[in-house]
Amino acid sequence: MADKHTKNLIIKSFEKKYVQALFIDVFGEHCQPYTSSRFFCITPHVLQVGHSFLTRQQQVTNSAANDQTKSAPKVLHHSLGPLEALMKCIEMNWMAVLVGPASSGKTSLVKLLAQLSGHKLQVMAMNSAMDTTELLGGFEQADLSRKLGDIAAKIVEQGSVMVKILLTIGSNPEENVQKSQTLQSLMAQYRENNYKDKGNGIQEEAEYVKGRFRILFKLLGQLQELQQSGDFFCTIT
Repeated sequence: MADKHTKNLIIKSFEKKYVQALFIDVFGEHCQPYTSSRFFCITPHVLQVGHSFLTRQQQVTNSAANDQTKSAPKVLHHSLGPLEALMKCIEMNWMAVLVGPASSGKTSLVKLLAQLSGHKLQVMAMNSAMDTTELLGGFEQADLSRKLGDIAAKIVEQGSVMVKILLTIGSNPEENVQKSQTLQSLMAQYRENNYKDKGNGIQEEAEYVKGRFRILFKLLGQLQELQQSGDFFCTIT
């Protein structure tokens, strides 16, 4: 069992082989290093992956549950091994360091575990200028575009909810249709803007980001105006 978690902390392949050889030397060849069974079981109270167990949080607000359900990835078979090791670190109150190249699924794995265990995930961006990097080994630079994307996704999601409300509730159908068309137009503009070429220069990329912000501010303004009117309620957090 100890070898299971040690291997996940080793970066280079030759280091993994050395740890495996050391494990066999200490415990003997009859005791083989642990390999994740990828067994997965989830109940209303407990989450189990392999030999790792976590108690699920029961009291989760509807908004938090909906946000996590819509943004979190699916459970993939090949991710169960790393998920088991991460769960064991949390179960034992050990610090977990996820290592891998960009877009390899580190963030998605943590978000997935937060969703499955019913906890709200708190994220703190860190960069190489922070003193803690001397102790922890360094982190990727904070990705502002990803943060903007997360905020934009929430705004667009609330826009879709408001469109449904406008088309199903209210005493003035014609006016509601016009308002819903305005919201849909702004959301379509934002989606089209995402597919535009950012350009190669800093100035071009800055203009691209400004364009996204302008559309989001317009959409947010429309949502807040509808919320303040008192006829509809749409909370943006």
